[in-house]
Amino acid sequence: MEKRTHEQGTGEKFWRSLNELMEAPDFEEHLAREFPRHAQPLSDFVSRRQFLKLMGASMALAGLSACGYKPQGPIISQSKTPPEHLPGETLYFATALAVSGFATGVLAKSYEGRPIKIEGNPNHPASLGATSAITQAMLLDLYDPDRSQNLLKFGRVAGWSTFTGELLQQIAIQNAKQGAGVRILTGAITSPTLADQIQQFLKANPQAKWYQYEAVSWENVYEGTKLAFGEWLYPLYRLDQVDVLVALDSDILYSGPGAVRYAHDFMQGRKVRKGQERMNRLFVAEPMFTVTGMTADERLPIPSSKIGRLAYEIARLLDAPVQAEVAGELTPEEQKWAQVVAGELKAHAGRSLLVVGEAQPPAVHAIAHAINHALGNIGNTVVFIAPPEAKPTLHTQDIRQLAQEIQNGAVEVLIMLGVNPAYDAPADLNFAELIPKVPFSVHLGAYVDETAALCVWHVPETHPLETWGDVRAFDGTVSIQQPLIYPLYSNTRTALELMALINGQAGKQTYELVQAYWQKASGLSGAQFDKFWRQSVHDGVMPRTARPVKTVALKQNPLVVQVPALLDTVQAADTLEIRFAPDPTIYDGRFANNAWLQELPKPVTRTCWDNLAFMSLNTFKKLGLWSKATYAWNEDVSFVRDQVPLIEIRLDGKSLVVAAYPIPGHVDDAITLHLGYGRTRAGAKGSGAGFNAYTLRTTSNLWFARGAEVIPTRQSYTVARTEEHHLIDTRQKEPELDSTAHRPILLTGTLEEFRQDPEFKNKPHRKGYEHVHPSMYPERFRYDRYENPDNFRYAWGMVIDPTLCTGCSACVTACQAENNIPVVGKEQVVRRREMLWLRIDRYFKGSPENPKVYQVPVPCMHCENAGCELVCPVAATVHDHEGLNVMVYNRCVGTRYCSNNCPYKVRRFNFYRYSYMKSPVLHLMQNPDVTVRGRGVMEKCTYCVQRISKARINAKRENRRIRDGEVIPACQQACPTGAIVFGDLNDPNSKVRQLRDQPHNFAMLGELNYRPRTTYLAKIDNPHPELSGAEASHAGSH
Repeated sequence: MEKRTHEQGTGEKFWRSLNELMEAPDFEEHLAREFPRHAQPLSDFVSRRQFLKLMGASMALAGLSACGYKPQGPIISQSKTPPEHLPGETLYFATALAVSGFATGVLAKSYEGRPIKIEGNPNHPASLGATSAITQAMLLDLYDPDRSQNLLKFGRVAGWSTFTGELLQQIAIQNAKQGAGVRILTGAITSPTLADQIQQFLKANPQAKWYQYEAVSWENVYEGTKLAFGEWLYPLYRLDQVDVLVALDSDILYSGPGAVRYAHDFMQGRKVRKGQERMNRLFVAEPMFTVTGMTADERLPIPSSKIGRLAYEIARLLDAPVQAEVAGELTPEEQKWAQVVAGELKAHAGRSLLVVGEAQPPAVHAIAHAINHALGNIGNTVVFIAPPEAKPTLHTQDIRQLAQEIQNGAVEVLIMLGVNPAYDAPADLNFAELIPKVPFSVHLGAYVDETAALCVWHVPETHPLETWGDVRAFDGTVSIQQPLIYPLYSNTRTALELMALINGQAGKQTYELVQAYWQKASGLSGAQFDKFWRQSVHDGVMPRTARPVKTVALKQNPLVVQVPALLDTVQAADTLEIRFAPDPTIYDGRFANNAWLQELPKPVTRTCWDNLAFMSLNTFKKLGLWSKATYAWNEDVSFVRDQVPLIEIRLDGKSLVVAAYPIPGHVDDAITLHLGYGRTRAGAKGSGAGFNAYTLRTTSNLWFARGAEVIPTRQSYTVARTEEHHLIDTRQKEPELDSTAHRPILLTGTLEEFRQDPEFKNKPHRKGYEHVHPSMYPERFRYDRYENPDNFRYAWGMVIDPTLCTGCSACVTACQAENNIPVVGKEQVVRRREMLWLRIDRYFKGSPENPKVYQVPVPCMHCENAGCELVCPVAATVHDHEGLNVMVYNRCVGTRYCSNNCPYKVRRFNFYRYSYMKSPVLHLMQNPDVTVRGRGVMEKCTYCVQRISKARINAKRENRRIRDGEVIPACQQACPTGAIVFGDLNDPNSKVRQLRDQPHNFAMLGELNYRPRTTYLAKIDNPHPELSGAEASHAGSH
């Protein structure tokens, strides 16, 4: 172990939760159990005879657990294999998956005719080879046993002939009326073929109407461009060209159709290396931390209702061509922030950018366009295209008009394709009460959800991985969707097939419909079209289909905008502002039954299986809910025990009972509510989880509202929160200076400090350590060579760059999908038994009002001197010749000694048979290259050893070394920002070796001399020296 001297600095204080910051007694007790200061005294003597009896019983029980029941089933004979496909080999097929109509190009990994993994398509502009957590998890939706499987009439199984007869009869009646009583309701449609089918129907029935509704839409963006430029446009940001980015109430790096691409591009300017010392700067103003806010160099907590005032102040300081009357005044801190931001934008004119989130009113978007126009950013860091949707519309206006027509009795036939308005439509429309008033209603959906239960007919929807289709990306690029598996359920249909049936094209397959549309649209025929089609399907992108960039100019100079009425209202002293936002994992509720996303800790709050009423600690105290880390009304309930209070929120005559939760960095006198929870008919996983924020959301208050009244109740609610799971004691306890009293977790610094001292030699993390490594391990083993010089020697390692990590958690879900990691459920998460191999630790530094946030992905370190291996009595965890710390599952008897001896807390134990799946369909999803673990077995990150083995076999077949980049673990492959790099440390030209040789590379808990193969680069920030003493508050180490 490294010697630690008294000259070492104490460093700044980092904390993972408010309990740690407040030094709650229960937190101290739990931490003491996790890291005991001294061994327990031998107060109760156990004789040798008793000890042998206990050990004998333990071994017998271990044997029973290993011989438990295993589900039996018939053996399926091997099917005929295509000649170009070897048995056991996986194939990749390009396709696309869409959320709210916007596509992400993916490569679906297929094994024996079933998709088992989703990867990003490097050729696709929205992906560039990476994915989001949601995209990764959409595979689970395919195999979800709760998917709708049967055609239903009034909730009872019916036949297709009955449905087809009734539907065509109703359409025939409406044809005589030119479709006057027909209404089609869809989500945002970017599919050219589907839009063409709908337009065919509307052309034949000119009185029929097509409405679109998404709970999270871009109507404010479109209206903002119309105010500024006179037409609806969609902005495309070129973040790789940006030196200064200002995000106002915008989570641009995480949320939205282009988020994966934007995160990738922006992080190209934050790769600080020796000899590469330039770095962009990010300013964020928002009410609650977002992923973008956690990445910010400078952040300002501010209510959503004041964002317009802040934007106009920046515009005024820049002399931007815009005039607006904006109510309210900025605080001195907000005014100073606006001045600094305006100065930075002006200093980097042409390479700066100001963006506004979709929740802000159109006038605020117009102000942002005027600012970018004044700076010369338009055409450089932002361009505009026609909206990617086939029919851009105002979604709120559409759903309001449809509700009014149903109320007036004008709707006789209502066809709803892939939407759930009974759940997510604005509460003031009472849409769930309107649907039964329609005489003939049809719902197409993947689940028998809240809307399906109210319709006459429900048609089960085919998953995108089961069918042909087409869809556009955020820049307009078209991708052809191709099926990876035959539909699991014979009764499912696509929206395209249903519209073709209505148009009299019954029996046509989706392949025929899509191919026929593009043959006509391309103007090609014969061999030319066949070549065009095959290339488009193979590449996953259709060439020359991106929307062309438009030349824009302000329609007025100066631009005059009308102030939203909300900004003129005065909020009473005892009321709060409510901010609605899509949930970080289940979005608007459509993924509520996706267990991977439900159990994924949310990037900011580290909670799962719930949404909560998030607020600042000051607001929490103001409501009388906090007293010395416990609740004033119940001293026995504290956050450490995962109990939070329930409150009642009243807004505009509506109320919602929801659990309250304080979060660092939240603006005072405001509450953030995430949408998507409180479902009643989502499926076994999603129904009953969380609270339905849509009950407070109305057409006039879609995104934020003022004047909410909060009433505490005397009830509590259990929350699954992971921020205090797998703790590492990081605190300095003077005068003790041993390694267990202060563990260096994260090396941090500023860009200026890196320029002056790339090694950060004067940081507390570095200072005072004498690099002496006495060890009981023999020094005879070498990882850089074999005794036989003809063989190849590898030393696998990983380097993680926290500067590039946004905490988006795509790596976590990718790891779960790749390695058959089970879901354990909320109850087991509360008991700290989640099984995720990769976790992202979140550390705060500074005051809870506006702290700095650090995100640290923590996989298994694969230590060369691994403490886990020494204590395992059955050699279930061992070291291989390439330096991997590997598991032999069939040896493990579940002593858990290895977990106790792991300082990084990265091992997971199967307390139950979490991997057992009652539904056979879920077995189709499992990766055959990865062992499925049973009860009583320890597991952990393996560096995706199955991928290493596959690459080794291929290299051996060709008598060569494994090339750099040939082995990419699932976490690295999914990461949008390139924060994770894996490879062979013995290869001096490999990317991982080059990063390992960087001066700011460090090992977490390096003083323990475990010699981890996973190391980190220092987290480097680029703070502005004029804002709140940034140099002092943001620099440091831990």
